[in-house]
Amino acid sequence: MKQSNVYLIPDLIPSEASIQDSCCVVIDVLRATTTMITALGNGAQSITPVLTVEVAREVARNTNGLLGGERDCVKLPGFDFGNSPAEYTAERVGGQNIIMTTTNGTRAIMACLKSNKTLIAAFANLSAV
Repeated sequence: MKQSNVYLIPDLIPSEASIQDSCCVVIDVLRATTTMITALGNGAQSITPVLTVEVAREVARNTNGLLGGERDCVKLPGFDFGNSPAEYTAERVGGQNIIMTTTNGTRAIMACLKSNKTLIAAFANLSAV
């Protein structure tokens, strides 16, 4: 029998060992996943989620990527984008690699990396998931 579990915040996601044979669907509807889907839909080449601001800066520096993210709904200093889908226009993200860190969404994605499959979902891609 298939089983579904819902974790409302990243801190509740169980250990890596208990999710390794599962499919995780991360839904942060109002911001992170909607923003990622919007960026990809507007031509971003990739989105790399990371846990910390420091790692985001390092990865962006090493890959010539653009920085996107927030902490507690506030755009991070020196970042190219905050966490609003409206910022990720085709003109700004087309062909770009975006390194993203957010208060909850990227933490949830990173907590699911050891799953068999990790998907991101929002109303913008509901039919695909």
